[in-house]
Amino acid sequence: MDSIGNLAIAPIRSWDAVICTSRAVRSTYETVLEAWEDYLRERLGAQHLPRPQLPIIPLGVDTRLITPATKDSRERWRRKLAIPGEAFVVLWVGRFNHAAKTHPIPTYLILEQLAQQIQQPVVYLQAGWFPNDATREGFIKAAQQWAPSVRHLFVNGRDPECRREIWHAADVFCSLSDNIQEMFGLTPIEAMAAGLPVVVSDWNGYRDTVRHGIDGFLIPTAMPEGGLGPDLAQGTCAGTISQGHYWAVTAQTVAVDCQAATQALARLARSPGLRGEQSLAGRRHVESNYDWGVVISQFMDLLTDLAKRRESAITNNPRLVQPPAQPAPLCADPYHVFASYPTAPISENTRLKVSQQWMSAAAAQSDRLQAFQNDCLHSFANGWRLGHQETLQLLFLITREQPIKIEKAAQRLGITSDQCQYRLLTATICWLLKLGILEVNESLAVLP
Repeated sequence: MDSIGNLAIAPIRSWDAVICTSRAVRSTYETVLEAWEDYLRERLGAQHLPRPQLPIIPLGVDTRLITPATKDSRERWRRKLAIPGEAFVVLWVGRFNHAAKTHPIPTYLILEQLAQQIQQPVVYLQAGWFPNDATREGFIKAAQQWAPSVRHLFVNGRDPECRREIWHAADVFCSLSDNIQEMFGLTPIEAMAAGLPVVVSDWNGYRDTVRHGIDGFLIPTAMPEGGLGPDLAQGTCAGTISQGHYWAVTAQTVAVDCQAATQALARLARSPGLRGEQSLAGRRHVESNYDWGVVISQFMDLLTDLAKRRESAITNNPRLVQPPAQPAPLCADPYHVFASYPTAPISENTRLKVSQQWMSAAAAQSDRLQAFQNDCLHSFANGWRLGHQETLQLLFLITREQPIKIEKAAQRLGITSDQCQYRLLTATICWLLKLGILEVNESLAVLP
């Protein structure tokens, strides 16, 4: 935030540029700059606040090195990992970090549902590396607990051969990113280059690179609307909350549509023809738009444009904006700053219902909820949510009156929108959506 805000007081000229890798990144830059510029005008009477150019240029891959599987390479990798030929293999690649990358439990729950729906073994192949032994133990325990019907394979993503060819063992790639630390996401590009259909969250840079229904599927996401995260922002600004904790707690309130993800994976599992179509489309898409040769040409075009601006010494006038005044523009509510990331916000008018899967486990609901809350991959954020009994009360209320607006549920529970308790309620609802316990009554449509 500081580095973005410093651009407003740096010796910026119209021939300067900050390259954004996605529309979401540029929107975040603009949101922070607008608030900081407003502060500088009010505080210092600043009139001339030039901005750098904010062009969008994606990251790239070398399509000569990442290639689709051949029959031989597919069989070789499956033999190496002891994966039977009839198994449906879902691949994830990246750092194993629930706090700063992708939380694994929603994916485990989705794959468990998938295993119950399709008539073939499901293997979840996870290629990456852990930051520490505690995280490794947490992932492995969660995998066994929440997806017992799925075979889980963890492989070393730092091994050069694995990093280059692990794609060949899989049928589809799945990455349900839910973290504001993520800005672009390179692995879906690599997966498409390797000829894999992709199932990814409709989140930040992913929505720029994956074409819904063509290269794979974008899964709707949601998080609280702006105004519900000042405690996180202020704690981070004051130094009482670490950057990592800021990311991790915010991610706990980012929900990915579990049902839509399950349906997408099931559809691909049942249709080798569709997988083939999306494989070809994704490979062509990467070759045309994300090969380094294509990306570097965009850098060269930008350099040429900036050189012309510098030569003619044209300076831009500052853009006059009047966003809502914020006491600390560079320490803003994450749900406001990153509002462009999800498919849709969760607001007081959002209508909720309880998932059928949760309804069918009525006898064990309390124990299952307690198990989620006690899981070390969730428990660190329990202080940012309602307690166990309050959450059960919320679920009972929604079950009885569904579909019900969040505003009405809050009223029933005696919570007003100006209370800290309301933020805990919203965070709890988003966490329950994240786990597929709750569902949004309306469709979270994926925009083209």
